Amino acid sequence: MISDQTNQDYSEWFVGYSKSPYYTKKEPDKRELYATKCMKYLTFLDYTTLGATDKKIDAKLKRNASIELQIRTRHETYERVDISYAAISKRDAGSVELLLN
Repeated sequence: MISDQTNQDYSEWFVGYSKSPYYTKKEPDKRELYATKCMKYLTFLDYTTLGATDKKIDAKLKRNASIELQIRTRHETYERVDISYAAISKRDAGSVELLLN
């Protein structure tokens, strides 16, 4: 990853190969290269990003909970309608049978 963002010499120096030509660079130059080219890819505790991601996830969870509640409510309504329809059909089937006899 480091060699993708900088170059092979710097990445070899970074992992400890002291014979790398980059090893001769001055410390401030190495720090700047790390800060500008590598740090954002190697730092995993960016609290600002984590906080924003956390808020997005919370919003999605709330939205999904709301959708789930709507689906459950509709399902229960359809079940009641289905049960009522079945009862009416059964009652009407009895009436039709009486009429036919």
